[in-house]
Amino acid sequence: MADYLFNRTKSNFRIIPKRKIKPTETYDNIPAECCFEYNVLADLSDPATSWKNDITSAWFRLDDSAESGDLYFKLYKADGTLATYQPTKTAFVVNPYGSNFYATIDWNDVLSSDGEGCYTYKVEYIVGGVAGNIEWGNYNLKAYSSDNAKHQVRLRVLLNQYQSIEGIDFTGSKVVDTIRLNGFFGNREPNMVTDNLIYQDRKSYNVQREVLNTYVLNTDPIMEELTEQILDLYLLSECELYISDHNPFNHTTQFKDLPVIVDETPTIEYMEFSKFAKITAKVSDKEKNNLSKYNG
Repeated sequence: MADYLFNRTKSNFRIIPKRKIKPTETYDNIPAECCFEYNVLADLSDPATSWKNDITSAWFRLDDSAESGDLYFKLYKADGTLATYQPTKTAFVVNPYGSNFYATIDWNDVLSSDGEGCYTYKVEYIVGGVAGNIEWGNYNLKAYSSDNAKHQVRLRVLLNQYQSIEGIDFTGSKVVDTIRLNGFFGNREPNMVTDNLIYQDRKSYNVQREVLNTYVLNTDPIMEELTEQILDLYLLSECELYISDHNPFNHTTQFKDLPVIVDETPTIEYMEFSKFAKITAKVSDKEKNNLSKYNG
């Protein structure tokens, strides 16, 4: 039998992971949806107070290859022109192939340089000669005031571990992100744990007591963009989670950047004949230090 020789050419094609693309449908007699817009606030007179100043982070993961492409994080104004402020691209700490990056927008800096208004945050890339972009989100920036924040809840998260949904290892990078939405946070339950001792005189004495506070986060009916971000990123991957409430009818005003941790599985209630849903989550104090004990 004759030996046959074949010419083979090896080609490498870069895989460009993108955010999940959702199929869309349009129906007769139902108006098309407007683009979703995040509300962000900033306070030029008080930039050091976290709960008055929002932060938005974006990230991009190329395939596991040493080859790198051109990658840009850009902020655009409503008229399509670049904003004066542009975020700084930063490589992830755990980044063996040098192809995973993130960039964080401090909206206080944007307010200072470009002012209030609508902005679009995009990730643009050129990989293997192929150009593309991902629209990270549309943002409506306003100056902080109690009225602009009224009836809202603000969540601030620090991401610092591997996240399989995003395929990103945040370990060591400590990426910060915030989200602001209509809802309510509070309804503290003290859940006091008591340890009393009955002495020979038949009197009870306090040996140790501990308050294990729990709280409830209730969102108003919200769109899928917010439910996914809260359930699949914030509550799932938080290493540190801080919640602020801006409701004038809340029992207390002290819930500003309260450090908490998820205590139970969150629940979601779907609105009948609607695209909206509500999330309820139970959280507890991050630090369990409300303790009293006998030291005699």
